[in-house]
Amino acid sequence: MRAMIRVAAAMFVLGAVGLTPAVALPGVLTGPISYGGHDYYLLDTSTWANAEAKAVAMGGHLVTLSDQAEQDWVFGTFNAYDDVTRLYWIGLNDRAAEGQFVWASDEQVDFTYWAPGEPNNAGNEDFVSMFYQGHTHSGKWNDWSDRTRDPIGITFVGVVEIAPPIQWRPADGGNGHYYEYITGSLSWSQAEAAAQAHTFMGAQGHLATVTSEQETSFLAANFSTSFSRPVWLGAQQDAGMAPDEGWQWVTGETWDYTQWMTGEPNDAGGDERHLIVAGYNHANHWQWNDGNATNLGYLVEYPVLPGDFDTDGDVDVDDIDILRNNMGNLAYDLDGDGDTDADDLAHLVEDLVEWYRPGIGTSGVGTEMGDFNLDGVINTTDLTILAANFGRVLGGWSIGHANTDSVIDTTDLAILATNFGFVASGEVPEPATLFVMGCGAIGLLRRHRRA
Repeated sequence: MRAMIRVAAAMFVLGAVGLTPAVALPGVLTGPISYGGHDYYLLDTSTWANAEAKAVAMGGHLVTLSDQAEQDWVFGTFNAYDDVTRLYWIGLNDRAAEGQFVWASDEQVDFTYWAPGEPNNAGNEDFVSMFYQGHTHSGKWNDWSDRTRDPIGITFVGVVEIAPPIQWRPADGGNGHYYEYITGSLSWSQAEAAAQAHTFMGAQGHLATVTSEQETSFLAANFSTSFSRPVWLGAQQDAGMAPDEGWQWVTGETWDYTQWMTGEPNDAGGDERHLIVAGYNHANHWQWNDGNATNLGYLVEYPVLPGDFDTDGDVDVDDIDILRNNMGNLAYDLDGDGDTDADDLAHLVEDLVEWYRPGIGTSGVGTEMGDFNLDGVINTTDLTILAANFGRVLGGWSIGHANTDSVIDTTDLAILATNFGFVASGEVPEPATLFVMGCGAIGLLRRHRRA
């Protein structure tokens, strides 16, 4: 379901003013709308419990508000939708223990925005919403019972937040894989099966394998407040072994790094043969323990080759075209800046795509915008490709589309001209290439005008 939602997200077109999606999902009034690298949706009228169930089915939770800026953005954005007065369910609740408010996402509660005198639990009120525009405490929070309307008939709607998986970027010393925490109440076997059922960028997930101090540091930095209780990682132990022997990663990677708590593993509960990592409420957060629980969430790892969107083992022209067709879809945010745009296309072409030069049999990674035949050189061959298809609508990189629009035009020619003479090996192009480019460009423009 999470993968389906991410694909569906690419079908939405948000206007500069209007927030109505071009293709609506059942029970969704509007979205996705991006903020801080996350996607947000506004649901139709429902109880808190039904809204949270819908959010989970979409791959997220009711919104977790981490600071005043996010609070102001969420309220301002969705309060502006279609001028209907509404109360907005958020993820905060104390349904498990009265007075102990937690986020549905299990993130740490670092920010609150209660209305004066709230929460007051006036009638077993376990769920939190924002007051509507025009209320004395507009935007501030109040606790309510689980309902669809307030006493004067104003409806409750949920605000959903979906956080995309986080990449350990190769530029930061990482493996290029993506990681995601998923709440749940599962045994280790159930969690591993659930992880394998998730996909991202075409890559099948598995319970995360943490094989170095650097990987631990990355995960601790990015998931430091994500889960309060322990979560499952991707290792288990052979039956009948001593507590510290026979451990294996689900991927078959070498078991040569550990992060055990002092005195662990100890098989204290009997049959503790699966790996857990401590949550933020534990003094030893991000250290390991052996366990046999049946009620934990889990950390998923997606072994994605950066840029290999079709997961065929290489980064080529097919991946360039997939990215060009998914502008705005956060699942394709290669540079990690919270949006998918021309910068991601440039990053893919300049840093990740593989090129091959048949004439001399050389190959490498990273070329330049305008290298339409991906041979690591921008020359008259690329100019000929562009000239042959000048004015074409739609198509792909291999016929001369050097940017993210749908027409091969003078913008593509300008990109080619800027990089003409580039050689991926780093050789300095001869000055004659500029003359060739100039002649070719003039001829192309004359031909276009005659047409």
